[in-house]
Amino acid sequence: GRVLFDPTRTVAHLDTLSRRNWSVKATPLTEEFRFEDFCALHVGGVVPLGVATDQHLEFFTAAAEPKAEPGQVLLSLVPPEDEAGATANNT
Repeated sequence: GRVLFDPTRTVAHLDTLSRRNWSVKATPLTEEFRFEDFCALHVGGVVPLGVATDQHLEFFTAAAEPKAEPGQVLLSLVPPEDEAGATANNT
């Protein structure tokens, strides 16, 4: 099997984020709002999970990062609004 996301993102860590009301968000990527823009907007404050098209879902893994392109949807784990300034690494 492959390690999903990042080796520090254990099931216990993801469970903790879930209990702190983090949620999965789907963000459409466009020519005007690319993956790089998303990363710059959310430095360390989200956990990218994967990218989806109409027929395919590819997860971020410790060994590989899918190519996120306009026309795809980025799935990420995001903090609640009252915690949006905190980073995922501080949890």
